[in-house]
Amino acid sequence: MTSKFDIFAALHVPGDPVVLYNVWDVGSALSVVAAGAKALATGSHPVADAHGWPDGEGVPIDFARSPMQSGSWARSTCP
Repeated sequence: MTSKFDIFAALHVPGDPVVLYNVWDVGSALSVVAAGAKALATGSHPVADAHGWPDGEGVPIDFARSPMQSGSWARSTCP
């Protein structure tokens, strides 16, 4: 079985760098994947901004724990 590390490391090809697109919600992730992205990135600030919350301690804990924020949806969506 190939590890997630091995899959991600294989994207780093000399002369053809992997581009990490910063997504902030499911819609942006699906759009970026549909456009052919090989990998996705995210951070707390874009996710918080997209929902109108300040970065840091302003994101409600129930939202942060939700399956949509955990990335479980991405594992079934991304190649």
